[in-house]
Amino acid sequence: MSKKSSKASAEKSSGSQRVSNLIEIIRGLRLVPNDTSLIAILPYGDRKERQSVDSSKFREYILAEYHSLYEECPSDREIANAITIVKVEWEKMPKLPMTYRVNYIDNAIYYDLFDNNLSYVEITDAGWEVRKNGTDYFISGSAAKKQATPAPCANGIDLLDTYLNLSDDATFFFKICAICCFHPEIIVPILYFQGEKGTGKSAMLQILGELVDPSLIQKSNLDSLSERDMGLSLSKSFLTSFDNVSRISRSQSDLLCQAVTGGMSPYRKLYTNDEIITYDLQCRVGISAIHDCIRADDLEQRIVKFHAKPINERKRMDEVNFWKSFAKDKPFILGDIFELLSIALKIYPLIRKKLKRRHRLASFTEFGYAVASAMQPDGGGERFMSLLDDNADIEQVLSEQDKLFVQAIEGVMSLDEATHYENDAKALYDTVDMYVSEYDAEAFDGFVLGDYLAFIKKLRRLRPALERKLLVVAFSRTKDNTSYVTIEKVA
Repeated sequence: MSKKSSKASAEKSSGSQRVSNLIEIIRGLRLVPNDTSLIAILPYGDRKERQSVDSSKFREYILAEYHSLYEECPSDREIANAITIVKVEWEKMPKLPMTYRVNYIDNAIYYDLFDNNLSYVEITDAGWEVRKNGTDYFISGSAAKKQATPAPCANGIDLLDTYLNLSDDATFFFKICAICCFHPEIIVPILYFQGEKGTGKSAMLQILGELVDPSLIQKSNLDSLSERDMGLSLSKSFLTSFDNVSRISRSQSDLLCQAVTGGMSPYRKLYTNDEIITYDLQCRVGISAIHDCIRADDLEQRIVKFHAKPINERKRMDEVNFWKSFAKDKPFILGDIFELLSIALKIYPLIRKKLKRRHRLASFTEFGYAVASAMQPDGGGERFMSLLDDNADIEQVLSEQDKLFVQAIEGVMSLDEATHYENDAKALYDTVDMYVSEYDAEAFDGFVLGDYLAFIKKLRRLRPALERKLLVVAFSRTKDNTSYVTIEKVA
């Protein structure tokens, strides 16, 4: 139908005719169904854009198209009815596994560059290549930002060294974690950047986001987010960053754990009594903080920590030049990341067969080992395992008081060369207090044990650090509600 005849036939058109016309406009677009919505590819001149048919931007596009053809505007209800009819038509069609920014299909990783040509990077065990018109792989996040086009560069990953205020081992570990983030099938722990003001922890958090999932919302304030908004943030992007966190509540901790390993979080839809919507919580997460805000054991086991070093003021770059320099280097960093990803995909099956021990996040252990081996063929895998054992150089992350606390528990277990301790928690507190004040008072000069409740909280928080000293701590309660502690020294 020509534009002119369309206008003529639509003069004084009825509501049902307007709905029919809207349906034809929608059907004329490239539509791609996925598990949660129907995605439309919207042409804007020489560029294309992906939008869910439920989005306000899609409605605006359809309204503009209709007005261009018929010189009248349909009502919101008519647009909604047309969208509903088309969605029902597509319900029986095969659903495509579309995701935010990164996808994994048939042993290949697909990475969305989010540009006007819908360009993407295809990474396989044979190499990587930039392709165009990636309509069937990705959902476009509302805050997603264009990524730099990667460029081949041997050792380009080492350009990161200039921008990371970390020790050599922690820098090596960060690179592995960042590369693992690009494989959506790998469960990657939360990257936690800790340091005093002015140590560059927020900059490192932003670098992680700029590499993995550039966003208009670079960093969020966790302290001001409701549980619903936090769930929405974790479900609508591939990576979410929380900057300058001062505390993490129990409910926030639970959501962060779900974001690492995957889970659904239900909420009642606004302005309804019984309609429930669910958020699919699985994304990469970065956090920066001055202090250690982790209190829950389950969250502690899903985190790797990076301790920012003090910066020599004479070597500090001004922020504008820092980010200009990083933007210049980013294409080469990305190019090497994709090259290392390709190598890791190739050796990953062999690594899975030969690796004899794994941490709790087994897939991260395995693929991290493969990435480390790709980066450093001679011993990189074992270097990674050593750093993973230390929880990202944990000796730097622990405060002096925490280190002394761990030493105190080790000292108690060394009495009579005990391999098993079991007693009520108050008795353990008294034993530790006696040990640090009588058995080895000089070594514990300046150590503050605190009261009983503070002791129990610290014992729970430092369980991962004690496990790395081969001390497994467990808590239980008797019928009379007495708190018991068991410490097992494993061989």
